[in-house]
Amino acid sequence: MRPRPRVVKPIALPGAHSPNDVFNPAKLDAPAFCATLRLSGESAKPAELSGGSNMEWNDSAAHAIAAESYDGVNSLFQAQGLAEPTFAWDPRADQIEPDILQQLLAYWHDLRGDRVFPDPKEIDPFDFKFALGYIMLLDVIDQGADFRYRLYGTKIALAYNKDRQDLRTSVFEGVIREFFTAVYRAVLIRRIPIFTEHEPPPNVYVSSWRRLILPYGANQDRIERFMVGNVPKNPARLARDKEA
Repeated sequence: MRPRPRVVKPIALPGAHSPNDVFNPAKLDAPAFCATLRLSGESAKPAELSGGSNMEWNDSAAHAIAAESYDGVNSLFQAQGLAEPTFAWDPRADQIEPDILQQLLAYWHDLRGDRVFPDPKEIDPFDFKFALGYIMLLDVIDQGADFRYRLYGTKIALAYNKDRQDLRTSVFEGVIREFFTAVYRAVLIRRIPIFTEHEPPPNVYVSSWRRLILPYGANQDRIERFMVGNVPKNPARLARDKEA
């Protein structure tokens, strides 16, 4: 019998009227995740990386990220020899780069108006043609059990050397799958944009990926889709590594 998917529920504070009112990190204690996943070798890895179940780890990681507590995720990256990712919730333009992502953030805010987030039906590629090629659209599956790439930008696919369109985030492997899943679920909880920058594994020849995750939903209590601007930093890493 197929297990029922675990639901990631958004947190709405009483009287919330704007994205900044929806969630206060002080209201949510990060689970035991951050207390138990310090820099401790195998304990810093989700069970899935050693063949077990990773659902509980992803749920804990999502709540920790939503509470702006990043020790466990940092440990996961360090255990793989990768730099710690960076996070900026509800970022200002001066907190993100490059300019493409700043323009995308301004576009989202203009489209949102006084709502928590825009309706997916309002997405018009003509409005963000400045970012085409660096855009991913992801559908939320089973309220956060998985996420499907409705659109996977051509420039992302070129830098990554794989096209993920129509696939799910669960097809990724190792640390990146756990990171992507946890961050998307954290946005389901907080319901505001987030900017992240992370170092990919060595087989992906860019120095880092800079991602701006923007939520969309027709019902203001539930996110149905993410628009993600995903711009590689230093895609010439392959050539530099070969020279070294």
